[in-house]
Amino acid sequence: MSRIYFIVILCVACWGCKVEIRDRPYANNQTQNNARAQSNQAEAQEFTPQVQPEVTPLPSVTNNLSSRVTGEMYDIVTTVGTMRMRLYNETPVHRDNFRKLVGERFFDGTTFHRVINNFMIQGGDPNSRDGNPRNDGQGGPPYTLPAEIIPTLYHKRGAIAAARQPDRYNPSRSSNGSQFYIVKGQVFDEATLLEIEDYLKRQLGDPSFIFSNSARNMYTSQGGYPMLDNQYTIFGELVEGYDVLDAISAVQTDGSDRPVEDITIISIRPSRAQ
Repeated sequence: MSRIYFIVILCVACWGCKVEIRDRPYANNQTQNNARAQSNQAEAQEFTPQVQPEVTPLPSVTNNLSSRVTGEMYDIVTTVGTMRMRLYNETPVHRDNFRKLVGERFFDGTTFHRVINNFMIQGGDPNSRDGNPRNDGQGGPPYTLPAEIIPTLYHKRGAIAAARQPDRYNPSRSSNGSQFYIVKGQVFDEATLLEIEDYLKRQLGDPSFIFSNSARNMYTSQGGYPMLDNQYTIFGELVEGYDVLDAISAVQTDGSDRPVEDITIISIRPSRAQ
């Protein structure tokens, strides 16, 4: 099977900075569109990996579940179906903030405003309720969260992480107070993972960086998005509802990766299946 080359960009949104694979995020959509051509040319020189074009279906949800996960579970009820997630106790600041927002029903009525198939779905922005797509990705509580980047937590399929501004505006890598993304990802072969390791050595300034055996096995069998590892706070993972994740990832989107038809989060509540 021939390999497909494509540009991978490593920024995840908050306050107008959105998860991208086509260009880096900018402060607003107008600036983003004006800068698209220049950004694409510059980013192509940074990293152009070879990837497998097809995503291997997840054989078993339980195979994707971390043995370390002991935090509480929540049901994300959407207009497409329900996903069940579990929080990580290794990231207590993000865990407690998510719990607080759920208690305030903060997420109810928001949408997954950014969807890129084989990458991620992003939501949690209160601006997505107002019907104005131009301000989606710019909202959140009036605070950020300190980064809790745990090297043993990685961007496997179903990982849940906090969105944030890019490093040039946010060198501390602090997280947006509410926006999060769920990794859809894809399967990578060994050769591509070696390329990504080399890229991350430069990106992280750590020449000793390598993927753990667990991460490598996950990325080559069930998939994920390794280009973001050790750069964003991962604070949970899906335990059920991968079919819903796949369905949302596959919806039709516009030129800004916003679903043509709203995918609404009806509610997020503590799960009864604790």
